[in-house]
Amino acid sequence: PALARCSLAARLRGALRPRACPVVALLLLAGGCRDALDLTEPASPTVSGGRQEETTLRAARFVADRTALDFEVVPVGGASPRRKLTVVNVSETAASLGISSAVDLTHFQVLSSTCARTVKPKEACEIEIAAAPKLAGEQKAVVRFSLESSPPIELRVVGSAKVRIAKTGDGGGQVASSLDGAHCTDVCEATFTQPELVLRADDDGRAFFTGWSGDCKGRTCRLVLDGDKQVRASFRKPLATRLF
Repeated sequence: PALARCSLAARLRGALRPRACPVVALLLLAGGCRDALDLTEPASPTVSGGRQEETTLRAARFVADRTALDFEVVPVGGASPRRKLTVVNVSETAASLGISSAVDLTHFQVLSSTCARTVKPKEACEIEIAAAPKLAGEQKAVVRFSLESSPPIELRVVGSAKVRIAKTGDGGGQVASSLDGAHCTDVCEATFTQPELVLRADDDGRAFFTGWSGDCKGRTCRLVLDGDKQVRASFRKPLATRLF
């Protein structure tokens, strides 16, 4: 009978854990089947390799020696001197650090990085960045890393472009800029740090404006400063004036 009770107890243990049901535990003890009791907690499910790796990466954290890089003024089409970021793995987990693929670095270049290798805790790696603006004006970007816990880096550069203006023809006139109000009556050159520029040609009252040539065509001149530009404004004297 005792053996039968314990066999039944074993089956009860499989069907319902005694810790989850105190009544089953009391029945087992009363029947002298202490060995059939299983009072241990269920083992935690094993974390798959992918999830464990994800948890490790989430725990890793890198911090750079600065939160922003300002490259100041750089000519459009050129490149600034390279600037170096020192990045330290401040966590207790070895990991590598990449730059998020969603980052728009149109006006900047990541020249090199030693952070792609596995970096041990408390060790440092370096990232070199340069500015290469493709348009005049203030350009910004935010570098976000593959580890979201690592603070982002703000980048800034001001692109500049030169505009050369020449007056042609036998008539008198001048060219005015929409940005700084400067007037050009012969040949002049200026540097601008805005993305667009509008030029206006005004005759002197004794001649007439015949049109633009160079990087502007026709009667109007609106320039997108994605590089240095050259324009010519043509002024002609009236035909009667030229004949006499």
